[in-house]
Amino acid sequence: MTAYADYKFYTDVFLGKAIPAEEFTRYALLSTQYVNSVTFGRINADSPIDEAKMACCAVAEIYYTVQDATSKAISGIASEKVGDYSVSYSSASKETEKSVEAKLFSTVKLWLGNTGLMFRGCG
Repeated sequence: MTAYADYKFYTDVFLGKAIPAEEFTRYALLSTQYVNSVTFGRINADSPIDEAKMACCAVAEIYYTVQDATSKAISGIASEKVGDYSVSYSSASKETEKSVEAKLFSTVKLWLGNTGLMFRGCG
């Protein structure tokens, strides 16, 4: 499987900065699979349209930020001060799975909603 977008597209066209180069491929593959699932496999993986590449990048950023936030929430520490030692613990304010799913779907819809690729009915 090949991701719809590569790191060069992510940085040069999408103008993304959130995902480090060494981690982009993993998140791009996850996002490609998600975009593929909500478009019912209608995107030509060999030459995806630019809208599909943009959706891939946007979804990859969501996956990356959710993973980063989850990692920080697991540690439980929101802030820490060394002089006169002070620690603040974060509350369990992780985004719920449903809100993440809604964010993912609305992001793909933003890029692909007018292409017909997300249409579920018979045509």
